[in-house]
Amino acid sequence: MSFNLFTYGVLMYDELLTLLTGKEFTSMPAVLPNHQRLTLVKDGWPRIPVVVPEESSSVRGVVIKGLDEVSIKILDEFEDTEIDLYKRSKSIAILNSGAKIEVNLYVGGTSAKGCLSEEWHPTKFVDAHFDEYKNEIIPGFLKNRRIT
Repeated sequence: MSFNLFTYGVLMYDELLTLLTGKEFTSMPAVLPNHQRLTLVKDGWPRIPVVVPEESSSVRGVVIKGLDEVSIKILDEFEDTEIDLYKRSKSIAILNSGAKIEVNLYVGGTSAKGCLSEEWHPTKFVDAHFDEYKNEIIPGFLKNRRIT
């Protein structure tokens, strides 16, 4: 089984996704309608994006095509689905071509509720945290993975 995944934060950067999964995937720019991307503000956590349903908003990101089951399990663990920080959900994204595509995506779970603040901006992430994810957070996660 393979998955299409709409990504809107850390996972939309090919270099970080490849570092996490050990694989390269095809990605395409897309928009997720009826959702909003906010910033998680929680003590001891980096400022990470969380998408929540919001009728009049949309989120720009990318669709990763053809994720395999092993890779999606790695991403589920990375996204802390077991503590319900995020939960994997399904929706429809719109590619730049206008085509609609069914996708999985990580939306805010109950652990994120009450901790969401202003809009999250990709350029601020790249400037402030990309190297930290590349050199510390992802390698540390891979070293300490609970699921193999």
